[in-house]
Amino acid sequence: MHFRFKFWLIIIGTNDEKAVIPVISKAYKSGIPVIILDRGIQGDDHTTFIHSDNIKIGMLGAQYIANQLNGKGKVLLFEGIKTADVTKLRSKGFLDTLKKYKNIHVIKRTGNYLRKDAIIEMEKLITSGEKIDAIFSESDSMLSGARLALEHHGINPASFITVGCDYTSEARNAIRKGTQTGSVLFPLGGAKSAEITAKIFKGEKVPKHILIPVKLITKENVEKVKPIF
Repeated sequence: MHFRFKFWLIIIGTNDEKAVIPVISKAYKSGIPVIILDRGIQGDDHTTFIHSDNIKIGMLGAQYIANQLNGKGKVLLFEGIKTADVTKLRSKGFLDTLKKYKNIHVIKRTGNYLRKDAIIEMEKLITSGEKIDAIFSESDSMLSGARLALEHHGINPASFITVGCDYTSEARNAIRKGTQTGSVLFPLGGAKSAEITAKIFKGEKVPKHILIPVKLITKENVEKVKPIF
């Protein structure tokens, strides 16, 4: 059976903002529409970029933690994949916000958005004797790994201020139980990308940038907002 396609379109999300540029740029300049989803690339060789404000995600997490700590304490920042633009932007928003608080000290570890990597790094931190008061994790998956490591050592995760990102069903349940303090909702862009694809195929003009709103989820509003999955 043979298939013939009338239209070509690329939808891509990447862990490296530089690596895909040659291929994406070539496709875009040849007339193929390119939708960049969630994780950005360098340059403007794309049709539209659908994403959330990752700097704001970091700012929301930082401000909430600073308020909960009354401006004093040690905070662990669990970063994602170093080469991803979302990691750089979330970290920037987080660190820039906490610069205002001279009595808050930040230490960083890399979890690559993976539960297993976060477990390993948290285990190292615990066995080193490092004391922390709060955790901001750039994904709920990494925060879940940190919780598992804490529980393995008999440490109650509820004794820390812990904020993740994504707002998964697992995070929602942890917030309900009190073992996670909050999560910054990071809406998935799949539905929006399908909507924009349909418009492109109809020949309609679409915005160069489309922002999907984010918000902080805590025990106060956890029952009012659906998790992303």
